[in-house]
Amino acid sequence: MQNHFIFSANSVSRRDVIPSAASGLINQNNTISNRAMTLMELLIVITIIGILITLSSAAFSKAKRKTQRVVCANNLKQLNLAAFEFAEDQPGDPYSMTFSDGNDRQSWLYPHWIPALKSFSCPGGMNQIRTQPLIRDPGDQLFKPADLEYCAWERGGFGSSYEVFGFMGYNQGQISKFMIGDEIFETQGVRKTFQTVQTYQRKSAAMNMVGAIPGPSRIWLMLDGDEASTEGAVNNFPDTGDNHYSGGANVSFCDGHVEWVPRSDYIQSYEISQDENRDPIAPQEQP
Repeated sequence: MQNHFIFSANSVSRRDVIPSAASGLINQNNTISNRAMTLMELLIVITIIGILITLSSAAFSKAKRKTQRVVCANNLKQLNLAAFEFAEDQPGDPYSMTFSDGNDRQSWLYPHWIPALKSFSCPGGMNQIRTQPLIRDPGDQLFKPADLEYCAWERGGFGSSYEVFGFMGYNQGQISKFMIGDEIFETQGVRKTFQTVQTYQRKSAAMNMVGAIPGPSRIWLMLDGDEASTEGAVNNFPDTGDNHYSGGANVSFCDGHVEWVPRSDYIQSYEISQDENRDPIAPQEQP
C-alpha cells in the first residue's frame, strides 16, 4: 500500500499543476496589454511630445542663426580684403568710393574685386542683388547692378545686406574733397584712408574721449545693414528687423579684422569709430 500510495502521488505530474497557475498569469498579462490608454495618459503623451518639439525647434533656430552669423562674417572678411586691395590701387588710398557719410554704394567692388554677387548678401537678411537694371559706375564707367548702389531697406528686399562707413566725424565741422572718376565731391566728415585712420583724433566730448586716437583696429569700415523699415526701429542700432535681429551686428574694421558687436556694446563701439557725439545710453527700442 505504501508503494502504491507513493506511485499514485508521483503520477500527478507537474504538467497537470503548472498550467492552471500559468494560465492565470497569461490571462492577467493579456488583460494589462489589452487595456485601452486613458484620456489622461493620452494628454500626458501629447504634452511631452509638444515640449520635445518646442525644445528641438528652439535649438535648431539658435544653430541656424549662429551659422548665419558665421557666413555673414566671412562675407565681410571678403569685402574688407577687397576694400584693402582697392585702396592700394587708388590715389590717396581711400577704403571706399562712397560719396558721403550716408552713402552705401558698393558697385566699386564689383566685379573686379568681388566677382560673386552673393558676397553682398547676408543669409540672415536674405537680401537679393539683381543683375538688372544696370547703372553706370562713375569710377570705372562700367555698368553695374543698380542694387549695389544702396543697402536694402528691409529683410528680404533688394540691395546689399551691408553698409559702408566711408567717413567719420561727419558732424564735427570737417570737410572732405575728393574725386571719383571725373567728378569732384565735397562732403562733411573725414574720408577714411590708410593715413586718416592712423592719425584721426576724436573731436566730440562723448564718453570723455576728446583727443583720443582710436586707430584702425577700432574704426569701422563695413557692417551689417540697419534695416530701418521695422516699426519702432532706431537708426544705427540693432533692431528686430536687422540681419541678426536685435542681438548685434558683424562689423569689419580698418585693420582688416571682423568681430561680432553685441547690442550692449554697440553704441560705445560705434561712437569710438564714428565720433558723432552720440549719447552712450542705449535707446529704448523693442527687444
